Amino acid sequence: MNFERCKTGLGSDRRGVSEVVGNLLILMITVVLFSSIVAYVNQIPVPETTTKADFAASVVFETNETTTASLTVTHAGGVVLDATMTAVFIEAGESTYYTKLSEDPDFEYDRWSTGVDWTKDLEVASESTAIAVTVVDLDKDTAIWSSQVSGGMGGTPPIILQRYLDEQIDSPTADPVKQDAEGFSFFVKVIDLDNDLDSSTSGVWIDSSELPTEGAVVDTYEAATPDGWFRFDFGPIVGDVAEVDGKLIKIHASDLAGHTTVSSFVVTVTVLPSDIDYYQINEEFEGGLPAYITW
Repeated sequence: MNFERCKTGLGSDRRGVSEVVGNLLILMITVVLFSSIVAYVNQIPVPETTTKADFAASVVFETNETTTASLTVTHAGGVVLDATMTAVFIEAGESTYYTKLSEDPDFEYDRWSTGVDWTKDLEVASESTAIAVTVVDLDKDTAIWSSQVSGGMGGTPPIILQRYLDEQIDSPTADPVKQDAEGFSFFVKVIDLDNDLDSSTSGVWIDSSELPTEGAVVDTYEAATPDGWFRFDFGPIVGDVAEVDGKLIKIHASDLAGHTTVSSFVVTVTVLPSDIDYYQINEEFEGGLPAYITW
């Protein structure tokens, strides 16, 4: 056997070494590529966290020679805002207002925290003016909160709600109208979801032509309360009470968009009995008496 020939043959076979070197090269290339990708990703800016805060807004209109809207925005919870980095943007009809909190002399705080109010008086065309509010974070240049506070004129007509008669308006409860009443008042609640109710005498009025009473109803009209109640006063009943009991009061309500709602109310008058026998009973005991009899 020729050992030299065998030795030479084994030393010249390099196929195993080439496979190992190739695997090492592939591994090195993979590591280099992965390291490059990681380095590139780390250079990408991280998105800033969103400023999370909630607010509540309300508006009260007041009309004298001009119409003024008092807008109040309340911080309702979330992140406490730095006044120097917070602004409020308002759209009121055709006008726009921009206010930075730190530059508003009426805002006395350095930070806007939960429960703190911010108020702004605006001159608007009418109570139907649409008002929208946006709170802006100047540090991140993003809108934190936005809402339309006053809807302006829309497609919803006025809504006529509760209504009742009251003979003695100074008492804590509604008193039934009696036959010998010197006068009584009619109350009705009217609202409009679009906030464009015409609250003048031409917008909310009643037709009481079926009632024989003293006094002109429209002349005794009183402006609505903030919660939407309207009051109309009547004088004493004239003539037969039967001509009043069961008759209708027609209620008319219009908004500035031209919608009109009509409803009615049935008048009830308590007729006093004329054939009562009065007995001497202890005045301290009043149980069981009808509402129209007093000691």
